[in-house]
Amino acid sequence: MSVRNNIIDINFEDIYESRKDDFETLTDHKINRKVLLMHIGGIVIECFVKYLIMYKYDITKRKLDKNNYWYDEDRFNKLINIESTSGKQVDKKDYSKYALILYRNSHEGHDFCYLIKEHLKFDRNNIQDALDTVYNPLGKDKECFIDLRYYDEYSDEITEYIYNNWNISYNKVIKWLYKQSDTITKEYYKNGGE
Repeated sequence: MSVRNNIIDINFEDIYESRKDDFETLTDHKINRKVLLMHIGGIVIECFVKYLIMYKYDITKRKLDKNNYWYDEDRFNKLINIESTSGKQVDKKDYSKYALILYRNSHEGHDFCYLIKEHLKFDRNNIQDALDTVYNPLGKDKECFIDLRYYDEYSDEITEYIYNNWNISYNKVIKWLYKQSDTITKEYYKNGGE
C-alpha cells in the first residue's frame, strides 16, 4: 500500500488473503480462542466483500478522510488532471463527484451485509441468516464481530453453541462468496475487463 496526497493505493485481494491466512493459521493449530476466531473470521468476510467490490468496480485507490471516497484509475486520473491543470489542490466537491462512496460512516464500513446489499446486489435469500450470524455472533441486538475485541475469551456469553453456530455460518458464507466471485469474474470479462 502506498500513500500520496492522502490517496492510498489499496489491494483488498492481498488484504483478504492475509486475514484468511491468519484465520487458517489459528484454526490449523487448533487454538481454542473462540472470540479471536469470530473476530478475525468476520474481518476475513469483510475483506473478501470489499475485494469483490473493488474487483467489480475496478477500484484501486481510496482518499484518506472521513468521506470514504473510492476510485478507479480513470476517475482518479481525472482528479489528478484537475489538480495539475488548475495548479491548486482538488476541491472536496470534485472528490465526491468522481468517487464511489462505499459507506457513510465507520459502522457501515464493517457491515458486510450492508456492503453486499448496496454494492454487490447478490441474492441473499438463502444465506441471510448465516450472514447475520457471522456479523452478529452473539445475536442481532448484541455487538457486531468488530466489537468482539472488547470481549474476554472466557465471557459467559461465548458458549460452545454460539461458536459452533457461528463456525457453520462462517463456512456457508465463505462458500457462497466464492460462488458469487465467479459471477463477478464472468461479468468483468464479458464487459471487456482484462
